[in-house]
Amino acid sequence: MLNKKIVFGFIGIIFINVLNAQNNKKQIYFAEKMFKNVKEICDKDNGNLWGKNLYCPVLVINKKTKYVVANEKDNENYLTKNDNVYTGIYPESKIVANSTGNYGNKLWATLVYPFNEIKFKEEETFIHEMFHNYQKNNWLSNFSRDNSHTDNFDSRCLLKLEWNALAKAIRFDSIERKKAITDALIFRKYRRSLYIDSDSNENRFEIYEGLAEYTGIKLTSENIMILNENVNKLFKYIYNNKSFSSSFGYLSGLMYAVILDESNCNWRKNFNPNCDIGVLTQNAYKIDIPNNIDSSLVNQIKYKYGYDDIYKCESKLKAKRDKIISNYINKFTKERVLIIDLEEACYGYGPGTLIPINLLGTVFPYIILSDKWGVLNVLDGGCLVAQEKGQAFVPVKNIKIGTSVIEDKNWKLKLNENYKVIKEGINYKVVKK
Repeated sequence: MLNKKIVFGFIGIIFINVLNAQNNKKQIYFAEKMFKNVKEICDKDNGNLWGKNLYCPVLVINKKTKYVVANEKDNENYLTKNDNVYTGIYPESKIVANSTGNYGNKLWATLVYPFNEIKFKEEETFIHEMFHNYQKNNWLSNFSRDNSHTDNFDSRCLLKLEWNALAKAIRFDSIERKKAITDALIFRKYRRSLYIDSDSNENRFEIYEGLAEYTGIKLTSENIMILNENVNKLFKYIYNNKSFSSSFGYLSGLMYAVILDESNCNWRKNFNPNCDIGVLTQNAYKIDIPNNIDSSLVNQIKYKYGYDDIYKCESKLKAKRDKIISNYINKFTKERVLIIDLEEACYGYGPGTLIPINLLGTVFPYIILSDKWGVLNVLDGGCLVAQEKGQAFVPVKNIKIGTSVIEDKNWKLKLNENYKVIKEGINYKVVKK
């Protein structure tokens, strides 16, 4: 007579296999539909927007199982032909995110499945990531994301004033539009004057994420009314984010691009990664603003764009944020931590959640981090990334050290075979064996 545990074990394995097969079929169906819809959109544009058809290699990756559905084959035969698509398994060491990535010696746009994007329909996000593929193949491969200054109180207030002025410019035309754009550029120039050398990093972020957002919305909006509705959706989505340092560029770049389109100048023709989209807008609308802008000029116009409400809202957020920062400082400077060196780190995180802390680095409340040593998944409690030191830190409360899996209350670390965790003073550290 068969052991009951063995029988139930076989039944369990069969059930899991059937469930996985069903989920894989659903993923294939979703991917095939998206590939078809997005190709039709890109073919309809046919390079009109950026001079090239944006349809490109795409991977749809299940975040849990790492099952992959692709629209074409890779260059190292990792994927297998499966009717109209190609399927396979994504490497455990690679982070799954809406992004771009190299797989099988080919650059892909990567999309997470199940699809949980709530801002727009799926096609917009697919094209957003396809545009990143276009950027990396043409004129923008890497850029700095260090825009921590945008989370300072003054910077957040001025960003909101700039966005409110741009929103007014999008709603109106002619004289009123030009006035609103002028005011937006004044807020922008004054804000940047407060933070030395902020221009370059801000420009790159607006170009990278803002133009991707613009491209996705532009190509999936049937008319100007729907386009403006989608701009407003993103406006509401980002406007009260707890952090702007990794999210402001999506909105700023999008809004300036939409306004540039209304100028009827061919601004995209000679676009390059060194452009300042604000300066392009200023030139397109023939706007003159002072070289040196002081607070008195800002004070004259800020009340037209809801400054009182902005100040009240940001004051409350600052008080909450100061407490959070204080707690994180204590956590990462006075309590035990696990120290991890960063060499070729890849990140997966929520753009509106980051908390920059002067002198220490940036706290990611939750993050997936991969490197040569393996994969770290922080579900809560925070991970401090100190780029200048090239290190990451996670809190240690009740650490459990296994052969390849190290875990604590809010995080799990899967180590590659040639790495281990050792005690270093009161802390722990990941080191090579």
